[in-house]
Amino acid sequence: MIRVQLCTQQPLAVAGLRNILLGDAGIQIIEQPGDIADVILRGRPSCADVAIVQSEPKVLKYLRSASAGHAVAATYPIVVVTGPLFEHAVLGAISGGIRGFVSDRAVDEELVPAVRCLAEGRAFLSPRITNGLLDWLAGQLPADPTRFSRANKVLTEREREVLIELGLGHSNAQIAERFVISQTTVRSHVYHILTKLGLPNRTQAVLFGYQYQLITRVA
Repeated sequence: MIRVQLCTQQPLAVAGLRNILLGDAGIQIIEQPGDIADVILRGRPSCADVAIVQSEPKVLKYLRSASAGHAVAATYPIVVVTGPLFEHAVLGAISGGIRGFVSDRAVDEELVPAVRCLAEGRAFLSPRITNGLLDWLAGQLPADPTRFSRANKVLTEREREVLIELGLGHSNAQIAERFVISQTTVRSHVYHILTKLGLPNRTQAVLFGYQYQLITRVA
């Protein structure tokens, strides 16, 4: 059972988040209301596994404090439900230890998976946020035309399609469903992409794809 603390003082927001979370039998909402200040100043409640906060001016103020965020996030996973954010705001929160970002435009689909990811020690970054962030990061990287040319030559059409799906934040299972292939085949495609491009992991493959415009931004 994953125990979740809702850290928002907005009644409508609390009601909406509760309805989504209570639809999953493996999640329990603890009756200990609080806000982001409580999380930062007091730390993790002994009875909670994950905190959910909403992005608003006060929240962003605390999340921009890397030292405060890191001290809490190191022991208390925090999911931020947010609208569009400037890239530096996302990076600032990430540097502060925040590992969960859910788009308020897709909260019904993303909230429960995000809670589960953070409870398991993994990160969750909404594809709606990932696309803009990777576009921005790619713009900070120097481009090498020879690598772009080589990538176009060595990747098959299906491998480029899989690279695009990775860039959209899709899992192996989602990619398999998209192309009506097995997850084993997807893993094989990812392995070949990494090998052919000389990249260490799928995150680097996604950055490479954005940098050399093999992946185009999808809103």
